[in-house]
Amino acid sequence: TDDLLRVVGMLLADGAYVPTPGYTHHPINWYKADETCREVYRNSLNALGVPFYTNKNGYIRVQGKRLHDLLTEIGIQPAYAADKKISQQLTALSTRQVGVLIRAIWSGDGVAKVKSTGDTVRIVYGSRSIILCRGLQRLLFQLGILSTVTSSSVKYKGERRPYHFTTV
Repeated sequence: TDDLLRVVGMLLADGAYVPTPGYTHHPINWYKADETCREVYRNSLNALGVPFYTNKNGYIRVQGKRLHDLLTEIGIQPAYAADKKISQQLTALSTRQVGVLIRAIWSGDGVAKVKSTGDTVRIVYGSRSIILCRGLQRLLFQLGILSTVTSSSVKYKGERRPYHFTTV
């Protein structure tokens, strides 16, 4: 459903669904400062019948295993940020569904802005996961949109970390 695609896209961008030893269904947390995104996420969880609560830090935490089961069904497995990916099952979506998924992913770490000169538009998505950036590139191509994937590094907590970009 569109609601599941929205949740998946938002989790891929800003979610924490990581392997946790001792859990049969791994904790699922999500955070985004933008209230509009938070409302979309909450509404989609409600539509899917997934119980959740918001903790004092503003993280939306899923309760129970319903979402875990839905994610497993479509091939989304717990992963750390650098290992996130778009599952094979999500490459068989209709054009409209691909658009729903891309929009949800882009709401996290995507940027589309016009330079102050007004003559250049920058459309880019950034992630720690090159696999996710390449998957996003494939989804964009399904819509007839060409993009490139490049890599760089950013300084984080005193060390350099690889970072990847899908640029339209």
